Amino acid sequence: MAEAGGAIIIKAPGHILDALESDGTVPWQELVKLAEYAEIKSLKGSNVMLDFYDGKAFYHEGVERKGDFLEITIFGEEWMYFCNSLTKKGKNIELYGSIFHEYGATEFYALNSDGGRYCRIVDYEGYQEVNEDVVINGWKKNIPDSIKPMLEL
Repeated sequence: MAEAGGAIIIKAPGHILDALESDGTVPWQELVKLAEYAEIKSLKGSNVMLDFYDGKAFYHEGVERKGDFLEITIFGEEWMYFCNSLTKKGKNIELYGSIFHEYGATEFYALNSDGGRYCRIVDYEGYQEVNEDVVINGWKKNIPDSIKPMLEL
C-alpha cells in the first residue's frame, strides 16, 4: 500500500458519522453506508481503484468531531479514491480536505452544501505543468468561510 496522508472533514447525519468514529480503521461497510447516503449506488465501480479495496477497512490516524462535522486524519491512498468518488458523484453530504501522496501529488476536495464540486490534483513530480496557486485558490473558493478554520486555512 502506498502511503498518503492528510485530513478530510465530512458532514453527514450523526448516525453515519458515529459509525465512522472508530479506532484506527473505518470498516468498509460504514464507508458504503456513507456513499449510499450520498446517493452513490455502489462504491465498487464508482472509481476503478476502489475495486481493489472492496471489503477492506480504511486506516486513519485519528478522528475528531467538530460540531456537525467529523475530521478524519487519513492514512493510505485508498482514501484518495474514496474522496474522489464522493466529491465527483455524491450528494446530501459535505466533504472538504486535501491528501498528499508519497509519490508527489496532492489532491484537493470540496463538495459543499450548494452542490459545488471541486476535485483537482497537483502532481509535483509529473510532466504536466499545473499552477498550484490556481488549484489551491479554486479549492478555497469552494469552501465556506465557516469551514476554513477547521482546515487551518
